[in-house]
Amino acid sequence: MVYYAFILAPLLYERRTKDFVILALTGTAVLGGTEALRLWLFSDWVPNTIYAKMQPPYHEDNLRELVKKVSAAFEVVRAMPLLFSSIAVIAYLHFACFLDAFNQRTELFTKSLYLFAPMFGVIAFNSAIGTNWGYVGRMQTLAFPFALLLLGFWSKKLELFRSELQRSYVLIAAIVTVVVSWWSSAKPPLSQAYLTIRSQAQSAPFGVTPASYRLTGLAVDRIRELTGRASISFLTPDVGGVGLCCSRVRIVDLGLLANRSLAHQGYSALDDVISTERPEVIEAHEMWAEIPMLYKLASFTRSYDPLIIDNIRMYVRRDVAKELLVGGFAVTCSLEENDCRSRALIEHRYALYSTKDDDFEFLKSGYFVDVTSR
Repeated sequence: MVYYAFILAPLLYERRTKDFVILALTGTAVLGGTEALRLWLFSDWVPNTIYAKMQPPYHEDNLRELVKKVSAAFEVVRAMPLLFSSIAVIAYLHFACFLDAFNQRTELFTKSLYLFAPMFGVIAFNSAIGTNWGYVGRMQTLAFPFALLLLGFWSKKLELFRSELQRSYVLIAAIVTVVVSWWSSAKPPLSQAYLTIRSQAQSAPFGVTPASYRLTGLAVDRIRELTGRASISFLTPDVGGVGLCCSRVRIVDLGLLANRSLAHQGYSALDDVISTERPEVIEAHEMWAEIPMLYKLASFTRSYDPLIIDNIRMYVRRDVAKELLVGGFAVTCSLEENDCRSRALIEHRYALYSTKDDDFEFLKSGYFVDVTSR
């Protein structure tokens, strides 16, 4: 709705008040209907995401939050540097022309305003919410087509090139810009996907990709199968990729976004959520364990044992651990043995993403439940 408002704003500059009011009321009606439906179905005016983003670790009440907001204002430029640097250079070199167009309300300025307004909306909105997790430009994609159209319009209107070169220039600029942006954004996940596919191993190193999350989900689903459950509950911050494999794994989202209680109340509600949901399996690492102080919660310390399955460190509810041991699907691995200690500290998939606190918590019982290979 914020972006929609910026798209409509140039109508006021052209004094097309009637058109603005009609379109604004239409947008408000659509948004109102959507919000009413959400309120009816979920008893909330806004999605969990909005509440969750106001909680740690997404929101920080300090200088770092201010830095994130300032950085977000320039992320659209970092995502497509060639495109926006070209626009900036053209605007600088033809500033007098644009100033004259503004004073005379010519087509050059009005059409530029229609194309620039949504771009400014993207910058303003992202400055308000701060940088988002994920690849560069993830939250700025709406600005890109308008920026490309603006470049094409200026190229033609300002006669930057001979007429026979106009189309080729804009096409080449668009292709180069998109390729550079795509490569800078997609390189890390593509590299991880390549390594995962190349390895063809269930124990491929953990990475922040859906394919990697899927491997963790498959391991949890294997626990479900071994213990004969129709479904299994799994507390984890890494949600998305589990949906690629495991319809019988019920997620309790440690990342807050898909759990109403945690989204609204933050990690102050985690102890109650664990006690109520009683997830059979928990996986947490780095800040996802540190910020909610998971290892100090009574609901965690009194009910869960360390476990390794398919080279993945997890915590399993003690009654489930007993089922695995009694059923012959797992053995107890003593950390006094070098092999067990090595697997617990070095060889597991999350080794690169584990902190000293993660390691200490996993080791402190002196053993882990080792689910045998297939």
